[in-house]
Amino acid sequence: MRLKNGSKVEFKDSTLFSNAGMKIMEYAKTSCIIKIAFAFIIGFLYIVTSNDRVERIIAGFLVMGLGAFLSWLISLLIYGFGKLVYNSDIRTRLAIEEAIEQ
Repeated sequence: MRLKNGSKVEFKDSTLFSNAGMKIMEYAKTSCIIKIAFAFIIGFLYIVTSNDRVERIIAGFLVMGLGAFLSWLISLLIYGFGKLVYNSDIRTRLAIEEAIEQ
């Protein structure tokens, strides 16, 4: 971008926002592992504190299974978004390089 006086201005990514796609993908992987662990811990606590009530035991297993599945599914969607951001960044850089060469 050029200013009115003709001097060139360049915008550089700060470290906070550079490589956002990879950061989103890493967040998705990390949060998936943490959420699945919490789902199993909460489900286990339901089962342990059930006092032999069948409803709480079933609820504990449902929390384990559904919690792990939903954590994985949500993380998969976040990971896919991060992959989109990462790939669009690569395509944008390639298009800019191609435009500069011409």
